[in-house]
Amino acid sequence: MKFVFAKEFLQEKNVTAAFRARIARGKYVLRMAAANCWRIFLNGEFLGYGPMRTAHGYALVHERTLCAEREENFLVVEAAAYNVNSYYTILQQPFFGAELEGMDGASYSTDDFACFHLDDRVKRIEKYSMQRTFA
Repeated sequence: MKFVFAKEFLQEKNVTAAFRARIARGKYVLRMAAANCWRIFLNGEFLGYGPMRTAHGYALVHERTLCAEREENFLVVEAAAYNVNSYYTILQQPFFGAELEGMDGASYSTDDFACFHLDDRVKRIEKYSMQRTFA
């Protein structure tokens, strides 16, 4: 699995990026990992969020079965990059990595996802202590 993130936002605080892949009809197994928080959508329908917590310096690979019923489907993963230390998140480089394996042999990887900066979110919110994360 190859891990990527938008280079211009590696040092920015409180940034969210969307990774989108166009996939054909079929049943797939998605394996993915991302830093901080992420959400998965298929054709605009919310499927889940994460990550599950793990030891410092590690990330768990999330695995989920997807059923894409349309001729043309869009899988979107929103990945947040907080780039701050708190009791909720750790200060680490943001990353996203995915493998999408079809039951019919079709496969997609991180290279097949287009990256978009989600700039419609409030980016800078004052923090008053280490316990308080971005709202």
